[in-house]
Amino acid sequence: MSRASTFEWLKGKIAKLKEFTNRLVEASGVHYEAHTWTALKLIALMWWVDVYTLFIAYFFARESFKRYVFIEMNRERASALMRRISHIGISDLADVYIGDCNELITRIGLDSADHILAFIDCEGLDVAWGTVAHLLEKQSWSDIIIVFQTQALQRTLGRALKGFPDRRTLTNFMGDERWREARSVDELLQLYMDRLREFRGYVESIRVRGAYSLDIILACRPGSYTSAWGYLKRKFSHITSHDAELALRICRGEFQALNEFFPDIQPKLTNFL
Repeated sequence: MSRASTFEWLKGKIAKLKEFTNRLVEASGVHYEAHTWTALKLIALMWWVDVYTLFIAYFFARESFKRYVFIEMNRERASALMRRISHIGISDLADVYIGDCNELITRIGLDSADHILAFIDCEGLDVAWGTVAHLLEKQSWSDIIIVFQTQALQRTLGRALKGFPDRRTLTNFMGDERWREARSVDELLQLYMDRLREFRGYVESIRVRGAYSLDIILACRPGSYTSAWGYLKRKFSHITSHDAELALRICRGEFQALNEFFPDIQPKLTNFL
């Protein structure tokens, strides 16, 4: 796949996200500070939701979610979330919990669920390993997508290895002290994924590259459908957060000289636009 065709794919996905977010903005003026890599996180989630809902229906029809559970610590953001849920008409299906997910995870009633898709968007080391393990243990068919803050954890790991208090936080995040074996954040990522493999047969990460790097990890049961995650990973290998910024600006109707961004593929890219 060429970088030009991948950019066109990215532009289409961001245009779809923009359409949805414009609707949600109407419901609330409270916004979370977003970055260019935020769109790439949401594209990965949107991509797997599509695969997940087809898989649950055994590839013959797309099945809707029967329940939505949101956990938000910030009360103002939680209130905005409730307004948006009402705006799109799923209030009867959604529950919003305000507080620490590590404390609330055992109270949200997972036992009655046939299957769960969990999206864990860590801003750092907020979500303890015990919370992740609870989700993995409760439902053997659960899929979990975890945002692993690779770049931010580089500094945390360095401080922890030097004996700073970060070591307690890192142990809580990793679930044990195996992090002491890591000498780089990539080794730390692999250790975390090894822990996930104790519960799921398929664990694979996608690196989001750019001014700020992070990894998006999928943990699920193995099957032919996981090829879709592999396809997404190949797409993302041609994309940076810089590309996402350009695609968003094009979707907004802003004019840019494309060779400022892609001097190596500008002639090919022009043919696509």
